[in-house]
Amino acid sequence: MVRIGRNDLKFKKIKMGTLSLHSIEFPKGDILIKEVIYGMIANFTPSTPTGRKRLQDWKRKISIQIRSRRERIEDPKSTFAITVGMKFHTHLHGEQNLDLDNYSKPIIDAIAAGLFCNEKEDLSKITNYNQFDDSNFRHLYVERLSDAKEPSEECVVIVVSCKST
Repeated sequence: MVRIGRNDLKFKKIKMGTLSLHSIEFPKGDILIKEVIYGMIANFTPSTPTGRKRLQDWKRKISIQIRSRRERIEDPKSTFAITVGMKFHTHLHGEQNLDLDNYSKPIIDAIAAGLFCNEKEDLSKITNYNQFDDSNFRHLYVERLSDAKEPSEECVVIVVSCKST
């Protein structure tokens, strides 16, 4: 474990099943969510109708899973440290170079939706994920994990740590 900066973040190695990655967490904060979500990771800049649908489906899948793991609607005024690990099956993405920032944005938007939406909100009807304020996602760590050998192994690992205001 390494402490980082004035916010006293912990940087540590964690294991979730067969997956291993680094995580940032507040030492005296709550760990709200540690979750692995399997599926083809969608890009922020789809250029086809099929790609746009896949992006919406991916955001929906993440937000639904995050909401199902939270204990309550989180306060967007709290301070959050978010860890995202991505495990790609490069063949699914045309063996192209994968620009992590283009894959990170939809995940962050979906995490905010899952944390901050109300219980009755129908996540299948959300089209604008920017309505959920993620401005207090103050710390973000993104790690590309080793590539998946099989398409079914492609996934994202999400760790949400929170420090109340």
